[in-house]
Formats: sequence, structure tokens, C-alpha cells
Amino acid sequence: PVKTPDEVPAAVSRRSHLTTSVTAPVAAAVGAKGLVAVAQDLAARRAGDVVVLDRVTRHVNDLFAEDEVLATAASFSILTRIKSAWSANEKLTAKGLDHVNSLRDIAGVRVVVDEGPQLIDEEAGYALCYRVLRRLATSPYVREVTDLKDYVRAPKPNGYRSLHATIVPTSSRLPRFEIQVRTRAMDNVAIHGSAAHRAYKLASAGRVADVV
Repeated sequence: PVKTPDEVPAAVSRRSHLTTSVTAPVAAAVGAKGLVAVAQDLAARRAGDVVVLDRVTRHVNDLFAEDEVLATAASFSILTRIKSAWSANEKLTAKGLDHVNSLRDIAGVRVVVDEGPQLIDEEAGYALCYRVLRRLATSPYVREVTDLKDYVRAPKPNGYRSLHATIVPTSSRLPRFEIQVRTRAMDNVAIHGSAAHRAYKLASAGRVADVV
């Protein structure tokens, strides 16, 4: 069974303590406005963030093992992160908000699906991305999916493609989190840019790219 925030390992509690006892004093020392309070707020909710990220990681692993469509992917990877006090404070300031719980992406998950030999068929990769999000949305662990942003069908001007959404767990004790789902090709563009993506596509087709 998945641990509730009251049942998290001692190591998680120690990390929360370190966030308060180390990060907050350092923030105060450099005089960052509001950073001390943000660090303390993050520490207070860290146990829940750790639990929800662990839970969704295991659930996505199960989906790829059980779902016959997702099983066609060559491989997949799951990355998780919790915003730092610095990053959260900047976003709160930019949005004019006053508490970390107002942000939907303190905890985040990125699922990257490798289309493998189907790389040239972009539609196959798109279908895998939508499948991941659809299966999560119908999970008994998920109450609702909100803030959907489909950059797969409507990419950003710089070529960035990905599915973004906020997932609200069924358990009211667990925090909402942001999920991003993209293919390996999309991830390559997001990290390295369109030129590197062209090299990646040519390499997958057995050709050498003349990218400078």
C-alpha cells in the first residue's frame, strides 16, 4: 500500500528538516525577500510531494507493463522533481501569489516515451503521449485532470511540443502535481533545440546529419 504523509520514512522527515534548518537560514543570510517563508512552506508539504511522486512513478511503470498500446513503445523514462525555494519564490513573485500551495507545479513528473523504429511516424508518438495521459486520467488514484495544455498539436513558436496537465489525486492528503508527457523526439527539441532534433531524426533513419 502507498504510504500516507503520516507514514513517510524517517529519511523524508530528515530532508524536510534540512530544508528548514539549512535552506531557510541561507536564504535569510542573502536577504532574499520572502525566500525564508517559501522554504519553510516547501518543507511543510515535502512529505506529501515525495509520496505523490513515488506513487505516480510506480503507477506509470505499471501502465507501461499492462497496457497493450503503451507496451509498443521501445522504452520510456520517468523524471520527477520538486521545485526549489528559489524557483518557487520567483514564480510566486511573478504571479503575485503568496503561498506555494497556490502553484500547481511544485511537484512535477515528466514521462518521456521512446517511439523507437516508429520515430518517423510522428502520429504514433503522439498517440502514445495521449494514451499515457488518458490512462492516468481514468485511474482510481486521480480525482481530476485540469489545466490541460496541448503543445503536441499546437506547438510553441520555438517548436516545443509536449502535453502538460495538472493532476489532482483522489486523496485530499496528497498535493496536486504537474505532469508533462512527450516523445523522445520532442524531448530532444526541448533540451537541445530543433537543429539537434534534425540530427536525431536523421540518425534514426541511418543517415548522418550535416548540422553545424
